[in-house]
Amino acid sequence: MVFRSWRIGLDIQCDGARAVALSRGRHGWYLQRWWDFPHLKTAPDGQILLPEAMTGWHRQLPSGTQLRVSFPGARTLQKTLSAAPGPVSEAQRVMYFAASISTPLRMSAAELSLDYCAQPGGEYAVTAARREDVEALRTALERLRLAPAAITPDASALQRFVPFIAGRGHSTVIHQSGGCWLWASAQRWGCVSTTQAATAPALCEHIGVQTAQAATCHQAFAGNGVAYFDPWSALVRLQPPLPENGDSYAVALGLALARVQQ
Repeated sequence: MVFRSWRIGLDIQCDGARAVALSRGRHGWYLQRWWDFPHLKTAPDGQILLPEAMTGWHRQLPSGTQLRVSFPGARTLQKTLSAAPGPVSEAQRVMYFAASISTPLRMSAAELSLDYCAQPGGEYAVTAARREDVEALRTALERLRLAPAAITPDASALQRFVPFIAGRGHSTVIHQSGGCWLWASAQRWGCVSTTQAATAPALCEHIGVQTAQAATCHQAFAGNGVAYFDPWSALVRLQPPLPENGDSYAVALGLALARVQQ
């Protein structure tokens, strides 16, 4: 059997993990497979525990697969920083960002894992997480013989859906996962606890977005001005049957749709 190169998004949550495999076709993205790996036991607080059902999963994946894995956005720090003064190398830029973030956190730069991207105004959007948290996830994946091409905050994966809702007059995608609201626009993303915003309209008010500008990937939370966006509609070819809880795969789909550098 000849496989197209698969792009897999793996979303890990407290109730288990969900994965989606896509391939790029002539007219868009094609669904190849999806997986649901429920947790059989509860992980101790703060410990990365992958579902036992994932043991041996790597054998189902063709060679050349690119795997993108979610990281809890609630365990990251976002900050907008000005560019380093004067011409600097990439290594110097990373050191500058690490120093700017680590000092107020009273952490050393070596304790942080950073990612950043340039903004239209010349500033940089910097995302930081504790290095030991990222390495714990990477180690857990390596035990299952999985090598991620990228580890990405879950909320940021929703940005891949923004182009699909823009034509409908919406600018912000929202989704509920693991006791948090995840949200993303073209330039920003974030997480808000459901204790801070109990409903989708309350979340919109919390993040300063009008309900008419928001689209939720969970049909159960649509209404009161918030539209529903089916995350599977981003694909041009589906292979039924689809999962019954299809809306819960929004992050996994966003991860699989994201571009991964070779």
